[in-house]
Amino acid sequence: MRDIVTPEQIAAPVSPKGWRDDGRWETATNSTGGAGRLPVLDGLRGTAAFVVIIYHYLCLAHPRLTPSMSEAPNAIVDTPINLAVNGAFAVAIFFVLSGFVIARSADRRRETVMRALVARYLRLALPAAASCLLAWALLTMLPNATSELRNDPEFSSRWLEYTYQGDIGSPVRAVYNGMIGIFEHGFSRWNNALWTLKIELFGSFAVLLTFMLTSGMPRFAMLVIGSVVLPSLTEPSYIAFGLGAILYEGHRVGMFTRKAEVGWNATVPFVLLLVTGLLLAFPGGGFHDRVGLPHVPPDWRIGGSRGYLHVFAAALVILCLLISPATARPFSSPILLWLGRVSFGLYLVHVPILYTVVAHLHLDTSFGTILIAAIFLAICLALAEIFTRLIDIPTLRLCSRIRSLGTSKG
Repeated sequence: MRDIVTPEQIAAPVSPKGWRDDGRWETATNSTGGAGRLPVLDGLRGTAAFVVIIYHYLCLAHPRLTPSMSEAPNAIVDTPINLAVNGAFAVAIFFVLSGFVIARSADRRRETVMRALVARYLRLALPAAASCLLAWALLTMLPNATSELRNDPEFSSRWLEYTYQGDIGSPVRAVYNGMIGIFEHGFSRWNNALWTLKIELFGSFAVLLTFMLTSGMPRFAMLVIGSVVLPSLTEPSYIAFGLGAILYEGHRVGMFTRKAEVGWNATVPFVLLLVTGLLLAFPGGGFHDRVGLPHVPPDWRIGGSRGYLHVFAAALVILCLLISPATARPFSSPILLWLGRVSFGLYLVHVPILYTVVAHLHLDTSFGTILIAAIFLAICLALAEIFTRLIDIPTLRLCSRIRSLGTSKG
């Protein structure tokens, strides 16, 4: 964590850095070839996780800054400032990164398909179930905080309706929801952030199967075809996994790490890519209609919360980080690498804290908004570290053992 990462190391393939499948932390070193883990992507994942928790805090306390939760959003949501709190774009980053990482994992391992799928399911389901159990415990202690806050005229966000209140039943219901319910329904009233995990699971399965059953040009063709067919039949977000896997294929063959041409001819295309990505990324929900853009299908509207454009923006931004050491450097800072390490835990624990502890603080204390936000962040970050150590790392170790049982030699 304390190592200084140079721009050359960011751009070059590196050996794994971060929590391995067996739960051990590895430091990045230069590699002579191959497609290793890129520290910059860990930093980007940590940044996206932080954006999501800020976004959800604003959903609760300041819904006018989150256009999907307010009928009359603040004008600031239609400016580039919104990029810092755009939860929909942050989730698109998660999905594209997952496509990249799952592709890398499947390409490097030799294991049976069934064990790979089981390990991936448990990788998501066990931490999700633990987060639902945490939610059950907090909702048992503060069973009505959110419903009482919803009755306060100062807090009119629709987001407050998306959780259980009152009698929540036994913890078995919570565990069942995390293990099975979220993958069946794509939603959880124990922890509404879990809606992403159904998409995450089936998007991961699609990439795993493609990489384990095909190679060469057939693999690339399957990725392209799947990126068109699957999203059009089900959910636009699934295109993110295909794009992430395609980015991995480009990285694997060194397409993004070769010495770039210097000068005007190299700079202009890169700047256009980055600017295009950021312009597609910042608009919040409803932007297309608020600024009077021409009518297009909902999935293609600028600012659509689960449409195609945020996914394309995420892919373009990740591509720019893979190409440009200067752009990637800020995402390799120690704090962002740490956030990347605990990002899954941070994502899983923050919503139950909002529905209980934060709602209670707004109702029953004289603390100001800034102090409550600071308390929320401190609790989230501390609990994310604990969750990572007690739940996430043991889950990774278990999944590694499952995969190793199916590893073939030679």
